[in-house]
Amino acid sequence: FGGAVGGPIVRNKVFGFGYYEGFRNDSGITNNVVVLSEAQRRGDFSALSTAIRDPRTGQPFPGNIIPSNRLDPAALKLLTDFVPLPNSPGNRYIVSPTVNDVRDQFGMRFDYQLSANQSLLGRYTRSDTDRTTPRVIAAVDQKSLATLQDFMGSHNYVISNNIINQARFSINRITANPAVTSGLTPRDYGINLDATNPAAVGLPSFVIQGFFGGGTSALGDPQQPFVDRVNHVWQIANDLTWIRGRHSMKFGVDIRREAMTIAFINRPKAYVPSGNGTEK
Repeated sequence: FGGAVGGPIVRNKVFGFGYYEGFRNDSGITNNVVVLSEAQRRGDFSALSTAIRDPRTGQPFPGNIIPSNRLDPAALKLLTDFVPLPNSPGNRYIVSPTVNDVRDQFGMRFDYQLSANQSLLGRYTRSDTDRTTPRVIAAVDQKSLATLQDFMGSHNYVISNNIINQARFSINRITANPAVTSGLTPRDYGINLDATNPAAVGLPSFVIQGFFGGGTSALGDPQQPFVDRVNHVWQIANDLTWIRGRHSMKFGVDIRREAMTIAFINRPKAYVPSGNGTEK
């Protein structure tokens, strides 16, 4: 949806144009994650044919049942707070969350006739994107936030009936500051680690082989959250067009300065393989 309006502001002198475009979309996605059953959360893996071994001794736990005093309180709290119980056979949790995509864009342009031979043009556009993907077992929803801005000003000068000059100045800027971390600290869960960067306070990223890990199916916060991006392009250009007889010649200069800043946070990651033992 959207609209546009334009027309003369001052007759034969100033002309203006503006527009707005909006985009709203809710789309469903399906996540299929293997999670722990209620019995497995109590340490009861007797339904598995694979022997669960004590990492201290290397020997199988009797009956494939881990004693309750060997269950880690931090792991139990993480499971309770973030990992749902299975809702489908095979210890699977299947859910279809809705991804919300909101985009807004507007722009404006003004033309000013200085004289019969000279005119000015000014243009500004802006686009904002806000996309949210709901978490499955992660600590927080994933956000995609971005703003694009573009400004351009130009001066057109008809020097003679066969020579035209155009001077331009423009700025292009892209910024993104997604809020993708939970704000929870490892010590909130009894994990002996400190959150060292205030730009991305969150839990470690946990991967349990054969169960869950990666993307929106990860446990904890993203391992490398994207916390900041700024792109700048400054441009000054001048074009001179000279028409002589059947020939058209163009001369000019184009000066640009480009700068990019991208920041990621590399947080701790815990890896726990499935099978005959456990590891951190």
